[in-house]
Amino acid sequence: MKLLTHNLLSSHVRGVSRGFPLLLRATEVKINSVEFNQEFISRMIPKMEWGALVEAAESVSNSNLTN
Repeated sequence: MKLLTHNLLSSHVRGVSRGFPLLLRATEVKINSVEFNQEFISRMIPKMEWGALVEAAESVSNSNLTN
């Protein structure tokens, strides 16, 4: 799952009072190079929850998985 997609997801399970951010536990990490798209990033920045993005990136980078 892309970190940007993860940042937009929340839990809708009954009884969950705080459904965002979802906990991210990577079982496999793949890093794919993509071309920078300034227009896409400009549209996404206002939608991002920075703290959740940083937390998700740290949880993936701190895992002891092979890239």
